[in-house]
Amino acid sequence: MISDNFNSKSKFEQAYYFEMQGKTEEAIHHYAGIGKDEPRHREALLSMAALYSKLNRTIDSLFCFEKAVSIEPDYLSIFNIGNIYYKLADYKKAVLFFDRARGMKESFMPAKLMLGLAFSRMNNFTAAESCFHEVLTVSPANEVALIALSMLKYERGDFESSEELSNRILLINPSNVTAKKLRYKVLLNLGRIEESKEEVLELSKSDKKYTDYSAYLSALPLETFSDKYGTMDSKIETLEKKAEETHDAKTMVSLSLCYLLRGDSDSAIEFLYKAREVS
Repeated sequence: MISDNFNSKSKFEQAYYFEMQGKTEEAIHHYAGIGKDEPRHREALLSMAALYSKLNRTIDSLFCFEKAVSIEPDYLSIFNIGNIYYKLADYKKAVLFFDRARGMKESFMPAKLMLGLAFSRMNNFTAAESCFHEVLTVSPANEVALIALSMLKYERGDFESSEELSNRILLINPSNVTAKKLRYKVLLNLGRIEESKEEVLELSKSDKKYTDYSAYLSALPLETFSDKYGTMDSKIETLEKKAEETHDAKTMVSLSLCYLLRGDSDSAIEFLYKAREVS
């Protein structure tokens, strides 16, 4: 018996060595070898579950976690099973496992948070809100819970509450781009056009998608902005005069596009909002 235990420990250490070396397939092979000799070797099963997850082999990971839980349940493994079902979009099963994990360890906030996200995917907004509020009672600065709750309020048309939550997030983390984008949409729905425009202008300076696109535009050759109808500057001048005379939304959208192509995102946004105001 001592010899068997020593042999098992030696095999596990060898598998763990391969895992630490980043040799994932070799590690799985060795952990699986332990499993053949000892089908109830829980540590080997959990190690394989984690490695399969790393390789995106979701079903294999699920099988190992479920087998480990059948040997001895623990809240982390049950939570991980819930995560896998959430990833597979089986939200009903995800809810069952997240709730079970929460019941086993009441203070484990990730289970409550994921339970709320799963409920929201099932359109059970009341249950989802309850979960997010539970998380925020214990951890008022939890950005994921705040964002999720703010989005829920937005989707249900409660724009004032959504704005309040977005503002809370930005007080905690002023660079939270998701909160900024959500706040922009909220302000637009509240009819506060000027404020939403300022939010977009701010985003255009900080959001990677905006800044990368601006850099791309700056790198374009000058010929891109010229054709038989004239240079980009001459087009902008003509469109500006027409927009001033006619206040036509279509002209303002065209002008916005020209400014965007020239790399002037501030002016592009300005005329896009003017087009919205007159349409």
